[in-house]
Amino acid sequence: MKKYNLVALCGIALLSSSAFASSDPSGFYVLGAVGTTGIDDGGYIDDLNDQKNLQDPTFDSEFKTKGSTKTYSMGYQINRIVGVEATYMDYGRINLSTNDHSIGSEQVFAPESFSVSANLGYSFHNGLRPFAKIGISYIDFHSSETDQPPFKNINEHGGIHIGAGVEYALDLGENHGNVLFRTGVEGDIASMETTDNSGPLIEEDYDWSIATLYAGVGYRF
Repeated sequence: MKKYNLVALCGIALLSSSAFASSDPSGFYVLGAVGTTGIDDGGYIDDLNDQKNLQDPTFDSEFKTKGSTKTYSMGYQINRIVGVEATYMDYGRINLSTNDHSIGSEQVFAPESFSVSANLGYSFHNGLRPFAKIGISYIDFHSSETDQPPFKNINEHGGIHIGAGVEYALDLGENHGNVLFRTGVEGDIASMETTDNSGPLIEEDYDWSIATLYAGVGYRF
């Protein structure tokens, strides 16, 4: 008997969930999120360490992220499959940490990006929407290096914006819109061109990617 009661309760819960799920996915929306930041420098730090090791075999350095990513998005969901989204991302700080105590750890970048992307996925009738994003972005690394920075035009970069995740739309009833809950991975990819005096072991170009694993809440009108 308890088994049937449990099945009945589960059925009621599913029906209730369906009742509050989004029936019409179209409309304008806004969303804010926070997350952790990660960076892949395409092998630049490894090459830099190899070059420094020619003078100091014990030298070692790495990029470390500080703070959290803050993300703000505004978009329009056209139908169950296609949406268009503009996103601003503040990635916090990126420090260069070394074992040279005279240098220690210092902030070298405070990257921000603005992107316009297609949001492609499918909005199920229960409110769930797995999605992927792809678009173009403008990235400003806000480099704090003033003496012979190793990259050309580092504070003015075009890039590619990509992402993937899942969203749930909670229907607030007729003419009351939807509350959106989203989690995903999102970031920017840029090709970094080094200066001519960067050193013999430094390559000309490195593909950098900065990304965040985030969770956020929004509202669709």
